[in-house]
Amino acid sequence: MILFQDLCEVGERVCEVKGTTGRRILYEFIQRSKEGLEFDEFYIFIRLVLPQLDDVRKSFGLKEVLLGKIYSELLSLNDTEMKRLRYYKDPNKALANINTPKGIQVGNFPSVLYYTLASRLSCTESSMTMVQVNEWLDLLWGSQDDNKRRYELFQRIINECPPLHHKWIVKLVLKNLEFSIGYETILKMIHPTGAELYNSNGQLRLTLEEVWSKTTPASLPLAGGVTRNPKPMLAKAVSLEQVPNTCRSLVDGSMTAVAIEPKLDGERLLCRYKRASEDDDVELLLYTRSGNSDYPSMYIPYLKTFFDGAISST
Repeated sequence: MILFQDLCEVGERVCEVKGTTGRRILYEFIQRSKEGLEFDEFYIFIRLVLPQLDDVRKSFGLKEVLLGKIYSELLSLNDTEMKRLRYYKDPNKALANINTPKGIQVGNFPSVLYYTLASRLSCTESSMTMVQVNEWLDLLWGSQDDNKRRYELFQRIINECPPLHHKWIVKLVLKNLEFSIGYETILKMIHPTGAELYNSNGQLRLTLEEVWSKTTPASLPLAGGVTRNPKPMLAKAVSLEQVPNTCRSLVDGSMTAVAIEPKLDGERLLCRYKRASEDDDVELLLYTRSGNSDYPSMYIPYLKTFFDGAISST
């Protein structure tokens, strides 16, 4: 059982020292924490260490201003404190009426929130585990269409958690722990092939399942196949004056031909065509630059007509 307090304390140290020392602290924490865990607990642990890769809880629909509003209303903050959270990027308002502003990071909402709550919350310690925090985050993610429920969930942690926990819970909600350590580096701390596997499949749980096996080699060939939403690639944008030199450098490098197309206003989409056999219906999916496939379906009938008969195999 890993206490959430452990993640908070290690996170503070990593953010403070950064660089090689910060990476070493995080590596030792990961290695120490995963001992004795079952896979499901390990998966929860890594979801909290790498919230930006969590493809289950993609977005909480909460940004800094709305979070500040929730805390202001639940704690009945005075006008100065409310403005401190709302205008956390403004030094004059973020540091207003703080006796010892040393350590507060203007422009960093979790930091400003922490110093605001320090004089407000009576709770000084908590025994919440990472599993319990993960469950709370699941409930919060599921309450996006229920504002009353959302407020109730924040009231619960206000009653149960000290200011430091709020700082790191908010970081998890914002999906940025501010470690200054790339996700690939952290995945390699878990297993030498962690980053390679994730970049291949794009799914955190699938990656962790692969490396959980004690027999997974330190390097391995990766299987092909589409296991995540693809994204259309951007072409290189250059001015007309740069075109000759750009083409020359590409051809000299390894390419034998260069295609140049005008940039027209419109949508950049990637169309995935799928049909198992000639007798099956055509399945078309449109992907945007963010990898979303829920693009309006108004184009699908036209595209199906266009592709019908033009492609004989998939």
